[in-house]
Amino acid sequence: MPELISIGTFRLDGGLLAAFLSVIAGLTALGLWTKRSPDTRNGPWLDLLTNAAVITVIGWKIGFLLHDPALLWERPSSLIIVRGSLSDLLLGLLAAALYMTWTVKRKRISWLRLLDVIPYAALPGFIVWNAITAFPYRIVYMILVIFIYAALLRSQEAGTPGTGDAIRLVLLGAGFGGLVSSLFAAYPQGTWPQMTLGLTLLQWCLIGLAVIGSLWRKPSG
Repeated sequence: MPELISIGTFRLDGGLLAAFLSVIAGLTALGLWTKRSPDTRNGPWLDLLTNAAVITVIGWKIGFLLHDPALLWERPSSLIIVRGSLSDLLLGLLAAALYMTWTVKRKRISWLRLLDVIPYAALPGFIVWNAITAFPYRIVYMILVIFIYAALLRSQEAGTPGTGDAIRLVLLGAGFGGLVSSLFAAYPQGTWPQMTLGLTLLQWCLIGLAVIGSLWRKPSG
């Protein structure tokens, strides 16, 4: 998908459109999964994750105004054309995490149940995002996530939120599988990843996920 979509005089941020399509795909998949077994999977998941996704996208989209607020009245069209940087995306994620923390405490939602539910929205969203933005450079990761998602749907244990099985499966699959996949992933032409102690930042993050998944223990009782 191009960075900027032009329809006559109308301009649309391609990245923002891709983000919304990915969010819609993830939330739709979550809704279908919940309806398959409402007795054990019911909860405020759609509302909670929808709000968190919107907060993240808004932070990513307009975070640049924190650095240069004058653009708001000098170039109002920048709200459509300009998109925030990686730091703005991280700021949006932080705001979403704070919102979720506040909501979990206010509504007394189990963190373990929430962590077990998130993959059923995040994985489909990740698949769509990579299919329409980074294809074919992340096709290896996309295929990996498809396998992890399929394993989640087939697992009876992971299908019951609150056991910790779903999040553990995702951590292990993304960590170990992602590390192996990174050895075969292609990079866009003209780019080369920066190395730290012989590994990329992504690879170190994947190792971290694998370690957390390996140390994860199912709650007793």
